[in-house]
Amino acid sequence: AENNFFTPAQILGCNPLTITDYRRLLVDIPGVKNAWLIVAEDITVQKICGLDRFPPTNYPRISSCINFLNGLYHVYLDLEGEPNDAGKRKIVEEVKKSLMSHRNLCEDYYDITILCKQKIGVCADVELDPSADPNKVFLQLIETLRDFFSPSPKFYRLRQLVEEKGKSIEEVFAGRPFDLTQSHGFVDMEEFEKIELKKEIHVSDIYNTIFSIPGINSIRNLTVQNCDGSRCLDQGIPAWIFKIYENHVPDFSLDCSGFQFTQNGGTVI
Repeated sequence: AENNFFTPAQILGCNPLTITDYRRLLVDIPGVKNAWLIVAEDITVQKICGLDRFPPTNYPRISSCINFLNGLYHVYLDLEGEPNDAGKRKIVEEVKKSLMSHRNLCEDYYDITILCKQKIGVCADVELDPSADPNKVFLQLIETLRDFFSPSPKFYRLRQLVEEKGKSIEEVFAGRPFDLTQSHGFVDMEEFEKIELKKEIHVSDIYNTIFSIPGINSIRNLTVQNCDGSRCLDQGIPAWIFKIYENHVPDFSLDCSGFQFTQNGGTVI
């Protein structure tokens, strides 16, 4: 029989409008783990028009209130795994195609940057609760630290968001194109917005993250380091702040991590 009814996607779907809508659009592209759009406040009229080539005295009179070009964005991509150059070019082309086919009026994308992985290791002495299973705690510790350093968007089925998380169907489809040819699923926008592009990591947050794991009583001698041995040389950075390099994303690595577990006064791992 002929289907005379429209689907929710056809009725409620619309082009992306907010920055978060565009991020959600990009993470549906195969190979893109996460994406961020940052307002390009560094792109001025002088830079676009090439006025920086002339002496300041020869600049046309431009009021400072119009110096900032609104509507331009820098796009940053965190890719799945480590694709080769051809794979990266293919993903960037798909990103460009998707952005330009859903671009808002008077908005554009100044550049697209693939973020490098900054592999980071954590070392600590961990005291376990007498009743804890060391193997289970270790596995959960690794999973928790990976999710803390480089979280991935969590995708849901429509029924999960509506029935289990209490989202309205209008919320789920807001800013979601109805003509998507491929999708990993739906995201909880509140969860998604919390995944920020990190510029620094606070050691206290690592402590809190580890303490959230059941079975851990105390943590001692916690250190954080880059796996390649490099260090940020910026002056005046407190010891409790670990800097992320420009155009990098943190990536937790077991290769340069180490944990010593104690339980009931003895070493277990």
